[in-house]
Amino acid sequence: MEITIERIKSIVHQYWGNDYDDVVSDEKFDGMDYQCYSETTADGYEVYVLKATNDEMNINEHVHYYDSDLADGLFEILLERNTVFMDHYLWDDIYMDDQYVEYWVDQMTNTDELDDMFEETDMTEEEFKHLKSEYHYEEEATEE
Repeated sequence: MEITIERIKSIVHQYWGNDYDDVVSDEKFDGMDYQCYSETTADGYEVYVLKATNDEMNINEHVHYYDSDLADGLFEILLERNTVFMDHYLWDDIYMDDQYVEYWVDQMTNTDELDDMFEETDMTEEEFKHLKSEYHYEEEATEE
């Protein structure tokens, strides 16, 4: 059984108490807590902006020359249950799905978190058993 990244995001956001489709949008700007987008400088370089929607632009705080740190900052914002307006292509460009996979693996290796996710989301019994065997095989073997 393979659990897709879309299913992972769905379960994670249910666990956080929100819906992924309401949290990240490339269409809905109004009411979003943060903005994440790219801009081109006057001399043709691409830079990345991550800022609270109501904040005035501050180049020192909000503009990133490299996209490598952008995903970490953005995931922290999502983890704090904030909403983000961002271009969909940028999501892929900064490998945001990898942030979810890393978080997922961290949670799956914690027995209490896995149990909580099962109880608090629509994770199926089949998914739960698969994840338990995938991430807790040593525990399962010693319990028998």
